[in-house]
Amino acid sequence: MSSRETAKGIVLINKPRGLTSFGVVSRMRKLTGIRKIGHCGTLDPFAEGLLPVCIGRATSAIQFMDGYDKTYLVKINFGRATDTMDTEGSTIDEYNFTQSELNELAANDFIMLRQAVQNMIGSSQQTPPMYSAVKLDGKPLYSYAREGKTVERKSRKINIYDAQLINIDLDVEKLSLAVDLRISCSKGTYIRVIADELGRSLGYFAYAAELAREKCGPYLLDQAVDIEELFAWSRELNDQSKFIELISKREILMPMSSAFADVPRLELEQTEAISLIQGKTLMISDLADKSAVNYTSELLVLYYADELIAAARITIDEYNRKQLKTERVFVDLEAFRSI
Repeated sequence: MSSRETAKGIVLINKPRGLTSFGVVSRMRKLTGIRKIGHCGTLDPFAEGLLPVCIGRATSAIQFMDGYDKTYLVKINFGRATDTMDTEGSTIDEYNFTQSELNELAANDFIMLRQAVQNMIGSSQQTPPMYSAVKLDGKPLYSYAREGKTVERKSRKINIYDAQLINIDLDVEKLSLAVDLRISCSKGTYIRVIADELGRSLGYFAYAAELAREKCGPYLLDQAVDIEELFAWSRELNDQSKFIELISKREILMPMSSAFADVPRLELEQTEAISLIQGKTLMISDLADKSAVNYTSELLVLYYADELIAAARITIDEYNRKQLKTERVFVDLEAFRSI
């Protein structure tokens, strides 16, 4: 088999501003010649930063990666609110600062602003913005918004773990105020909504002017590569079939196991691994590795001979016995026999 047919792994892309997340996937398909490619955690076109891209069989890990916590750096401009809550939208509310007001804010060390940022931390309910890819009746919300419609959306619980005020940019002469925030949050959090809510809580109105994702689960932006750099390597090769080999050698193609860096790991014996691959449920008490009895984690990753085999959960049967039930198997028997 060619390297393309057997390819699996994760490439961390530093998505540029103006490109959609699907656009990154399309470019990766062009680079690799592989159709089976997906991404974790959609970034808005105006946003940039870390986008994990899964290739080949590694796409089977996406369902577990979608729950990653994330960290963003956002620039928030005050004085205006937009319908998209970012730079792309039309103005819907405005607030005109005065020089005396801005001078007073600075004299008080922006205490109201600092407190409002700290008030973000914790659990809350957030309603997805109309300009988002969340689907209602099979149709993304942004499609309704572009038709001039506003539809009812269900709010969902989000968590803001930390919110740090990195910089305050005040220009009294230009009557402008902006801040840079670093926000660590749970999946499904819209930073644009956070920006809008911060502006409204202060009475100034605001929108997200710049947004960059710095962390996604175990991955950091520092590990990511620019997609244009990948294209430059590809042009040097002038051979699409060797591209996977190249990014593997340069350690750009990360193993699928890296997606589970924070998940408890359990080593299996060969017969146990085969049973799980065949779809059987194993009793925890029957496993050779008796330490599994002490696991309370919802999710485990299972290995044989240092190869990732499956993701599984510990469940309780009708006799109150712990059992290991696979959530997803990552190898088939033929591939397993070559380990």
